[in-house]
Amino acid sequence: MLEHPGTRRDAEKFVAAVWPSRPPEARFRFETMALDESRLAGEDELARWHSILGRIVKAVPEETLQSERLVALRRATAEKTRAQLATWLDSASA
Repeated sequence: MLEHPGTRRDAEKFVAAVWPSRPPEARFRFETMALDESRLAGEDELARWHSILGRIVKAVPEETLQSERLVALRRATAEKTRAQLATWLDSASA
């Protein structure tokens, strides 16, 4: 379901909007579920989920994440975005 770009964008916006109002226990449950790779079938599905999850956690403040794995994923996603933007800006100015 989250493979559809519109659904994915809506999920990112929803999580970003409700994250601050959720109690720490609810955020911890979401993080635990999101990191449970046993429900994924194969490397392609795992890579796709990490990509989707990276965009979702990029929308929430880093200091509110409880899992070091999600903090690392958020940082990696943000760095990838910065690198892509720098490449685009360099090519646009050439």
